[in-house]
Amino acid sequence: MRKLFLLLSLLWATTASAQYATTAPTRPTGDNSNAIATTAFVSNHSAVELPAATTLQLYAGSGVAGVASVFTPGTNVMAALQASINASGGLSNVSGAITAGNCLRWGPGIQDAGAACGAGGGSGTVASGTKGQFSYYAANGTMVSGIFGCLPIEAYGGSTANSDNTTALAAAFAALPTNGGCILFGPGKYTFTSNNTLTLPAGTLNFNLTLSGTGKEVTTLYWASAISNALTIALNASAHTATVRDMTFATGAVGGGTALNITQSVYETFAPTTIENVVFRGVDGISVADYWNIGVNILGLSNTRFNNDDFYGTGTTGVGAWIAGVNAGGYSFSAIFTNCGWWAQNVGVLYGSYVQDIQISNSTFGGNTFVSTNAGELGSLLALEISNNQISANVYGLSLATGVEQIQVSNNLFYIQPNYVGVYCLACQGGTITGNVFYSAPGTPSSNVGVYVGTSAGSMPMMIAGNTFYQLANGINLAAGSSQVTVTGNGYYGNTNAYLNSGTGNVVGASCSGTPSTNFFVLNGMVTHC
Repeated sequence: MRKLFLLLSLLWATTASAQYATTAPTRPTGDNSNAIATTAFVSNHSAVELPAATTLQLYAGSGVAGVASVFTPGTNVMAALQASINASGGLSNVSGAITAGNCLRWGPGIQDAGAACGAGGGSGTVASGTKGQFSYYAANGTMVSGIFGCLPIEAYGGSTANSDNTTALAAAFAALPTNGGCILFGPGKYTFTSNNTLTLPAGTLNFNLTLSGTGKEVTTLYWASAISNALTIALNASAHTATVRDMTFATGAVGGGTALNITQSVYETFAPTTIENVVFRGVDGISVADYWNIGVNILGLSNTRFNNDDFYGTGTTGVGAWIAGVNAGGYSFSAIFTNCGWWAQNVGVLYGSYVQDIQISNSTFGGNTFVSTNAGELGSLLALEISNNQISANVYGLSLATGVEQIQVSNNLFYIQPNYVGVYCLACQGGTITGNVFYSAPGTPSSNVGVYVGTSAGSMPMMIAGNTFYQLANGINLAAGSSQVTVTGNGYYGNTNAYLNSGTGNVVGASCSGTPSTNFFVLNGMVTHC
């Protein structure tokens, strides 16, 4: 039984990992300030920890739901800070690290915590289970805002004014509770000068690390020089999870190395890892000169979700995401991309050795090759689903130099440049190509091909059906090594050749001089079967 079938059983076995429900935060009624400049999600994590001499201002409103018991009487908000709730009017006296001139405030419309607030502060009552966003004034007067439950990097020495935030990030990571938590980067550009590795503790089964910014192109993590792995997150237990969200990774180098490297030392486990609302680009702008060699590298990790991410190269440079396993006992399963964009990149997604199940949907690609397997990839590569994407490829939309068993390519729009191919299946091992539109980008046939099938390995059949081919040199080319390919129900318009069949054992609609078939040409507005 192939490894992919382990997915169903192992997913049941990993239910011990935490489920992190999220809700979108809302600004309190009447608050029109920009004090909380974030659209990031609110997640269940530990209470926020702040330095001793901190003025804290908390917003919570009736429309904000989430964290339980943080505001209940006697609950620690940070070490040595106790806040009791006055049920009739907000907050009563606070003690511990809060001194004269520092106060904790809650309530809609409260926006200035700079002055002494005495024993009270705030209004209304805190409902059970309330959760929201916060902003606070650090000892230096800097206001920081973000998600309640995250540790602000500023609280550990981080700053957009620092020449290097490596030490601050390490300190915030070390301050996380036993089962992990969230580190927040506020608006602005945080500079780093070296590799940063965050290693999750192998002895803790359930540990979640979330790195959150305040939005794409609002929070930027910046490396001026090329770096091998700018940020590495090393997972070391079956239920370890990582989330990176709402930020930009920027490099100041032409070939900046790898932006985000996520590894797992316990293979073939399925705790979720999420990369959401993240941009990978050069600091000099969109597709100018600087770029990352690899945006995201996934090694030995299963169940990775990419959502609403953008990857930028400079025309023919860079790989957006490289997915790879480690060995025959360490496959990477299930990498899912949704609503992503790849712009001016050499390769959008590189399907590496020991990988099974990559899914890409509702996304846009503009560059050289959208999805690629290099020659000589190792292992039993299985399952590749490409659906509902717009693909403008200068070379190949899909290039399989090492065969992936069972591909599903459906409902995509391919723009194909002269001399190149929409689906280049050099080594095919079964699957379906259905419902796609293949269109010659310049509008005139020039040695380009919609679908090319080279060798067909094994005994797996392949179906090419229900596609439309416009103004190509060859709609479909079944090369000499192809076999067991069925071509039916396709539409052809203005192609030099609808299809060529040099293989053996293929079932293809007859030519125009033969018996009518379910394939057809469109000539002068008339549908003609051939």
